[in-house]
Amino acid sequence: MHFNSPWQDTNYKTWPSLTENLQAEVVILGAGISGVATLYALLTQTNKKVVLIDKGRVAGGATGNNAGLAVSHIERPVDELIHAFGLEKTREAFQEIDSGWNSLLNLHEKIGLHDNLVPFQSASLGFTSVESFLDFIKANLIRQKLGGDQWDFYLLDSEQIKSQIPPEFTPYFQYRTHPQILSELHVVDTSYMAAAVRTQPIQIGRMNGVRFCHHLIDYLYTLFPERFTIYENSRINLIELEDKHHILHHARGKLLAKELILCTNGYKHFRIIDKLTQQDFMHLHNAIIPREGYLATYAGNSRVPHANAFFRDDKIYRDVPYWYLSQLPSHPHSIDLIGGPEFIYPTPCPENFSEQNAETSLKLFKQFLKQTYNITPTFDHFWRGVMGYTQTGLRWVGCDSHYSNLWYNLGCNGIGIVPAISGAYRIAKLMSGMTLPSSLFDPPAK
Repeated sequence: MHFNSPWQDTNYKTWPSLTENLQAEVVILGAGISGVATLYALLTQTNKKVVLIDKGRVAGGATGNNAGLAVSHIERPVDELIHAFGLEKTREAFQEIDSGWNSLLNLHEKIGLHDNLVPFQSASLGFTSVESFLDFIKANLIRQKLGGDQWDFYLLDSEQIKSQIPPEFTPYFQYRTHPQILSELHVVDTSYMAAAVRTQPIQIGRMNGVRFCHHLIDYLYTLFPERFTIYENSRINLIELEDKHHILHHARGKLLAKELILCTNGYKHFRIIDKLTQQDFMHLHNAIIPREGYLATYAGNSRVPHANAFFRDDKIYRDVPYWYLSQLPSHPHSIDLIGGPEFIYPTPCPENFSEQNAETSLKLFKQFLKQTYNITPTFDHFWRGVMGYTQTGLRWVGCDSHYSNLWYNLGCNGIGIVPAISGAYRIAKLMSGMTLPSSLFDPPAK
C-alpha cells in the first residue's frame, strides 16, 4: 500500500551519509523534531560541537509522518501524576511543557515561519458516555489549578442521564437538548450525549514539523556553521557504551562520541551493549513500546471546526483510543485531517503488519466519517507514523541513571512536538552544568 504524508510534499536539502570513522564531542541520534530541537538548544546554550545522525532523512520518520498536533499537554491523567509525584512536582512539569509551547511560537517567529504553526481558535470534544464526560471534567478541574485552559461543558438534558450525575459535578456543566449537543459538535451522529467546547485561543495548534526542522537547521547554519554536522541515511546498528565515550557502529565504520543523546522515540532497531560486561543494555528497549498510528486527509468539510476530538465507549472502534480531526494550515485548499487508529507492534512483528492495519484503518476512517458527518470522502493522503510509548506514559528527558554521558529526549506518546522543545532546553541546561530539580521526566533508574 502507498503511504503519502502531506508534510513531505516538498523537497528539502539533502545531507551526506557516514562513510568513515569519526570522533565527536556530542552525537544526537535521531533527526526528528526532538533531535533538531536538541541541536538548536545545545548550539545556542552551550559551546559544544554536535553531530546529528538519522537512519533516513531529516524529519523523515515520526516527525514527517505524524498528525502535526502541537499541544501543551502531558500524556498521563493529571490525577495519576499528582498521586504518584505530588502536586508541586506535577505543577512544575506542566509549567515546563507550557514553556515549550511559548518557545515553539518564538522559534517560528525567529526563523521566519509565520504561517507554519497555526493555533486553533476553537476546539470541541464529543463523548458517548457519562463516565468519559465526568472523567474529563474532573481532569480539567485539576488542570485549571495548574494553569490549564477553561472549557465549557454541556450534557444531554435527560432524566436517565441526570440520575447518573453525582451532585458535586452539576455546577460545572449545563444541560442541553440533543440537537444543541450535536450542533456544538457539528455532527449528525446521535450517539453523542455530551460536549466540551473551547471558544477562546487555546494552546493547541497544527504545524508541519518537516518544514520547521529544515528551516531551523538553515537558521543554525547562518549562526554556527562550524559547530555541527548532519548525516542522513546513516543507520546505526550497534552502540557500545563506555564510561568515557560511546562507540556507534555504522555500515562503513565507527563513530566515537564523548556524549550521546538518544532522540529515537519509537525506533529501537539497534543493539545497545555495555562494552565492559558485553551484556545487552536493555534499559531503553524494555521501556519503549512502539505503536503505529494511521492518518488521512480529505477535502475540507465546513462542519468541522478548527479541532475536534471524539471519545467513544463502544467496541466498534476498539483500535481507536479517540478520534481527532482538524484543518491543515499552509495549504492552498481547505483540507481536513483525521486520525485515531493505533496498533502496538507485536514481537516478533509479521511482515504484513502495516498492510493489514492500513486496510483496517481505511475502513474505520470511512465508517467513522459516514457515521459522524454523513460524508463519504476521497482521501488525498493516507499515511502512518511510529509513536514511542514509555511504560510509565512519560517522556524520558535527562541523563541515564548509570551512564553520565548517555542522555535521552524521547518518548513522544503521540503528542511529542511541544514536549520535544521543552525537553531540548532541559537537556541543554543539564549538559551546560546547571543543576535542576528532579522532574517527572527524569529517566527511571535501571
